Amino acid sequence: MKHDVLQGTVDRLKNREKLGLFALNVIGIKDGGEKCKLLLSDTKDQIKCTVGREPTLFFKQRNGEKGCTLVISKYQLVKTSSETEVLNILGIDDVFVPGSVQKKSSQQGQENIENGGVEKCSEEPAAGEGIQAPQKNERFDTSGMVKISDLNPYTKEQCFVARVVRKSGIKHWENQKEQCFVARVVRKSGIKHWENQKGSGKLFDVAVRDETGEIRITGFKEDVDTFHGVLVSGNVYVFSNINVKLTEHRGASGEFSNMYSGVFSKNSNIKTFEGDTRNIPGIGFNFQSIKEIEKANERDMVDVLGVVESVGEVGRIVIKSTMREMEKKEIIIADSSGLSIVVTLWSDAMPFVSENDVGCVVAFKGVRVSNYGGVRLGTVFDMTVIIVNPDLPEAKELRTWYAGPEGRSGRRMSLSSGGSRKRRHEDAGKADILCLLEQTSGVYEVACFLADIRSEKISYQSCPKENCKKKVLEEGVGVYRCEKCNEEYDHCAYRYILNVVLSDHTEQCFVTFFDEEANALLGVSAESLEDMRKSSEDEYKAFLKTKMNQDLSVVVSCKFDEYNGENRWRGVAERSEKLDYASEAKRLLDELLF
Repeated sequence: MKHDVLQGTVDRLKNREKLGLFALNVIGIKDGGEKCKLLLSDTKDQIKCTVGREPTLFFKQRNGEKGCTLVISKYQLVKTSSETEVLNILGIDDVFVPGSVQKKSSQQGQENIENGGVEKCSEEPAAGEGIQAPQKNERFDTSGMVKISDLNPYTKEQCFVARVVRKSGIKHWENQKEQCFVARVVRKSGIKHWENQKGSGKLFDVAVRDETGEIRITGFKEDVDTFHGVLVSGNVYVFSNINVKLTEHRGASGEFSNMYSGVFSKNSNIKTFEGDTRNIPGIGFNFQSIKEIEKANERDMVDVLGVVESVGEVGRIVIKSTMREMEKKEIIIADSSGLSIVVTLWSDAMPFVSENDVGCVVAFKGVRVSNYGGVRLGTVFDMTVIIVNPDLPEAKELRTWYAGPEGRSGRRMSLSSGGSRKRRHEDAGKADILCLLEQTSGVYEVACFLADIRSEKISYQSCPKENCKKKVLEEGVGVYRCEKCNEEYDHCAYRYILNVVLSDHTEQCFVTFFDEEANALLGVSAESLEDMRKSSEDEYKAFLKTKMNQDLSVVVSCKFDEYNGENRWRGVAERSEKLDYASEAKRLLDELLF
């Protein structure tokens, strides 16, 4: 007997409700041999899971894969050292793989597609002519339609009603199935062009919304010409024959609230919907306070509401991978949590906030979290929505707070400054290295010893200008060029990029020490050490050897990076100091006693 995946299951688990048999969708798998880790979803929320040996064996025997449905019979909810809640799966009742389930078609939905008069605008407009708007659908039968929350990539010929929220880029798709729905356009991207060894092309995408959720739809190549000029933000349309795929998403933003996304195909049709659209909402926000964002993981997507306190000047940087120059502008926003944060507005988002908006409330939907020099936020091209002075209840409350004594004249700490970094170090969870290597992100304090220093490359040539750490290009004898500053210098500065091996009783790992932390570790500048290496290689290696086997307490920021198509663990030292044996012994004793 197959169990349905019910929205709200993850919330019930986190609220410690006792559940019997329940089903969740598998949207991510990390195979660890005898055990595995899963990312499960109830189509609304996600939860990370660890699977024991016997359930893992059962899962593999049933050919469990990404996209299947898992029926869980026995579980335990545990908290990690970073306070993240993880589901420990102890028993699996059944595994339903999509490929093994007979797909059924909806005759009523098929009749709607054939007889509903949903026509595809396939002809391109003649030169000088505007794009013809889609035909109106005055008597469209919506009885066969489903809601966005009911969409899945394994059932053909479904229909639903929704509002288009935005357009943006998706480059891969799988498990394509035909779909039909009605949607309101809330946001629409521009056309993106790409070119690689396989050829060139273009794409765009939109996000659609109804009262149950959101979904994104992408168009490629000829579908860009067919649909991009037809769709208008805010209007409601009937979409049919949309391919739905399972997609991984991250972050708490409503922008990524649906585990599925759609792709236009050659059979896709669009028609204007004429009916009662009052129940089809526009853009939705899932605001987090700045205090909550402090605990978010790097690269999470969040929605935030804040008062603009300052607007910086326009700056320019050169993207190393493409050598393309981009403009950016940094603003500072604050909210009633008593904290402020820097938001970087990249080129396309810069016009939305100006110096005249200081003191105004601004809503951001879909900004990315980064931990560069503290916690910061940044807009994402063709994805972030910015609304100045939104007509929202939360915005009115924030204006009232800012007008009071704790608002405009109140003192607050910035998450994007060193103060936030110090707080992160104080709140860092204790971990051994084996536990550290299992973490996907976070900041942890490790008691260890310095087992090795990689002496091959310990520093790089950087820009000598103050507050610029960019690597310079050597363009001739004694000529160094900084692409960020767009200037040439007759000398350069050496900065550490020191790779070391840390070890304890459980495991060892590679950690990178950058300039400030490496200076504190070695007690000598990168410039002096490079001079020593040039004068005597033996003296240089002997010096590094004297620094090994130190007992240290190191605060490590860890995350997974993608490298050559594979995920790899990366650790960066944020602070290191001599191990305090007395405090470490007391901590270990407390762990034994309690």
